[in-house]
Amino acid sequence: DSAEAQRVSENIHHRMESMRSALENSFTASGRLTDITQALRTQSRFDRAPTTGVMLNEVIRESLVIAGGKTKRHVLVKELGDLPLITCFRSHVGQVLTNLFANAADALDECVAQERGQGRIFKGRILVKSYPEERDGIAGITVSVSDNGNGVDESLREQVFEAFFTTKPSGVGTGLGLSVCATIVQDHQGAIFVENDEDLGGAKFVMWLPLASVKDESQPMDDTISKSSGQSVESESSESSVPQDERE
Repeated sequence: DSAEAQRVSENIHHRMESMRSALENSFTASGRLTDITQALRTQSRFDRAPTTGVMLNEVIRESLVIAGGKTKRHVLVKELGDLPLITCFRSHVGQVLTNLFANAADALDECVAQERGQGRIFKGRILVKSYPEERDGIAGITVSVSDNGNGVDESLREQVFEAFFTTKPSGVGTGLGLSVCATIVQDHQGAIFVENDEDLGGAKFVMWLPLASVKDESQPMDDTISKSSGQSVESESSESSVPQDERE
């Protein structure tokens, strides 16, 4: 009951709480590393043949883990629907999704920096949706990635998918990110385009893939596509004198 004993007791309890918190953080970090390792192991391999029975929502989650270093700075909302299984080059589609997620996060980072320069706070939002969709009588799946950034000027919506199109300074960026994404999607007989999201107000990248999405399942996709698509997509929000959110 002495004052000294109470001080010792409080010190011990404080240290025990600190250790408990450190252990919880360690367990969280360990689980995070496990998720990242699994996602990288799944998506880093080179698919020489299409995979049947792919659950695309799983690929989305893996890609979000890989791009998590960028997306964690913003509010991420997932609305993943009940999807049918799909046949595709799994790792290639994962690379497209990872690029789209990183692209959205980069665009929002630019908005954060611009608003901070004006003494304002900007909270970025990313919305990822997946749902079944039929196009021209062909069953398929659509994945959309939206943000509340500056959007993409209508005059640039075709150019952003062209090889080497970029607004970044010399030596920064290659302009190949979205071009490679478009090539992979086209090789799956799918479609990819960009518009502005009516609700969030920023860019909305939409990818559609048919359920049987490989033209000739006996022929692997070009090796150069797989190697090139490992490059992350860069995005650039513009100043007032430049067309808004010009991406590569």
